Amino acid sequence: MLSDILYYFVYASAVLLYGIGLDRIVVLSPKPSHGFLGCLKMIFSVSASSVIAYLINSALLVPAHLTELAPFFAILVFVLFAVFMETIIRISAKISVAESCVSFLCVLLGLTEGSSIASCLIISCLSVILFYLFVPVLFAIRRRIKLSPLPRAFRNESVIFISIAIIMIVLLAWNVSWLNPGVLK
Repeated sequence: MLSDILYYFVYASAVLLYGIGLDRIVVLSPKPSHGFLGCLKMIFSVSASSVIAYLINSALLVPAHLTELAPFFAILVFVLFAVFMETIIRISAKISVAESCVSFLCVLLGLTEGSSIASCLIISCLSVILFYLFVPVLFAIRRRIKLSPLPRAFRNESVIFISIAIIMIVLLAWNVSWLNPGVLK
């Protein structure tokens, strides 16, 4: 379980490796407001949806050989929890923290890559946490680009995506087969 946490926290980050939410992070990074409430809403809805969707998948769809319907049931369960959490937050905090595409993709990632209910929950929740941890990183990159002496034509989202690509290369470059000790034997 600890190896799953470390693997999905550093090397197989849903944002960096799979690209889940990259466009949304670029939109959120200029003004990271309501981040804590959005993160709480996403963690609750994603964790509840992942658990229920995994139980439906393992108890109903796998025995009936209907695993192709797993994303359909996952989105039904996710919409139920996401709408419930959105109404609670709108009533109590008077703000909207709607974020559905990234949340649903985190549920699907956990559902497809999790081998147990615990690993499904860990993968889904880590994807959400890393999504929100990457927003301040891009906020800092934006501020740094704004302060740099780059020409105005280069101060757009393309430089941000190039910075994301460099971060991805730095984190994933160690995973080369000739660096593994078993290859050279």
